[in-house]
Amino acid sequence: MNTKELVEKSPIFKIIKKGLMVKYPWIKNVYVDSDEDIQKYHSMLFINMDIDLPQLLQSADATPASWVNTELMRRVWGRGHYDTV
Repeated sequence: MNTKELVEKSPIFKIIKKGLMVKYPWIKNVYVDSDEDIQKYHSMLFINMDIDLPQLLQSADATPASWVNTELMRRVWGRGHYDTV
């Protein structure tokens, strides 16, 4: 499989996508970003996911403030900021 279309049509990809979306309802889509990633890495396949953050927070019974505790970051990691993608 060396193109995005071939990967997304493969049965294994469809099973993984369906399994993730059923187990984690806050995952809304699973896809391959581009043909470059498939051709660049021969032993790995990087997939992207669209996540519904409000639904994730509701299912985890959390708020963004509970995940980003500035006191914890200063004390444990020694920095006053939060790195994210």
